[in-house]
Amino acid sequence: MTSIVIIDDDFVSAVCLEALLKQEGYTIFKALNGPEGRALVREREPDLVLLDIQMPEENGLETCRKLKADSATADVPVIFLTGTEDLSTKLDGFEAGAMDYITKPYQTAEVLARIRVHIRARKMLKLLVSSQLAQLDRLAKAQQAILVDPATLPQARFAAFYRSFHAAGGDFYEVLQAGDRIYDYVVADVSGHDADASLVTSALKVLLHQGCSTLGSPEETLRMVNGGLRSAFPEHVYLTLAWAHLNRNRRTLTTYLAGHPPILHLAAATGRARVIETPGDVLGIYDTIEIAAVQCPVAPGDRVLLFTDGLIELVGPGGMPSRSRGLADLCAAAEARMAQPLEAMVQGIAEDLVQGAEPATDDLLILGVEV
Repeated sequence: MTSIVIIDDDFVSAVCLEALLKQEGYTIFKALNGPEGRALVREREPDLVLLDIQMPEENGLETCRKLKADSATADVPVIFLTGTEDLSTKLDGFEAGAMDYITKPYQTAEVLARIRVHIRARKMLKLLVSSQLAQLDRLAKAQQAILVDPATLPQARFAAFYRSFHAAGGDFYEVLQAGDRIYDYVVADVSGHDADASLVTSALKVLLHQGCSTLGSPEETLRMVNGGLRSAFPEHVYLTLAWAHLNRNRRTLTTYLAGHPPILHLAAATGRARVIETPGDVLGIYDTIEIAAVQCPVAPGDRVLLFTDGLIELVGPGGMPSRSRGLADLCAAAEARMAQPLEAMVQGIAEDLVQGAEPATDDLLILGVEV
């Protein structure tokens, strides 16, 4: 059922308009002033608002601005009711957020025609939004399905925390077995949070598996991924990536970064975090890339953390910190929870960093590994 809120201090005018619209099957709610009208719009969530410009105290322009500033009412279309043909008044109405205007005295055919147009447009927009949300939900489920579950690969000894900002996130992780007690752990951050990002994460999983099974090293696999991005996706699609190659037989950790935040190595003996940074180009921007490797010894009980930049760019009460400050906070949280089981540690680090921060505006991902 289609509903309309009329906000007009002229009682007779509002009643006449109500009678006309009820004959057309619309459900009508009336308010005699701006504040009352705004409360009614919030309560009834109508399909349209008819708003008189000339009202005492809070005029229609101010009421419209407040409706558009309120997230609960911002998307409800507003048609101004005006008794003047003055162009500047109409322009002021459009600047305040109105979609259209109707001039008093009302012409029945014009009133009904304008109302039908805007109600039809709103319903079409709702259908479009609903369709897009359904598509994003399908993409989100597809993305979740391609993320490996720690329970399916217990020998890899890893845990993950992932929270997407949009339904379809741009962050991704993968765990690959390269040999007996040898595993590759990958975290990536794809540009955007739309269908392109979802397609890239799916393609990335395929390319990683193909590269690790046929090529000799992570460097060659990353060059293949870069070539795939360059040839198959638009120029605005790119990704950063962190790769940790853990050989538990030799007790070595080899790391690679493609324009990504560093990897953390936490020593079981000291409980302290060490930042591992390596130079490397972002994937998908350049035809050829440079990737460097850093190798370090590890010991049983050590832990390795890979993460995306959303985790070190959370906005706190003092505003957004520098990346170095965000990284220091992450190290402190990791060291404080080093004695916990791996899954509890990973979840706890995320909770520590998110607590007290403003709602995240980027995906949050952290992958923890125990040597």
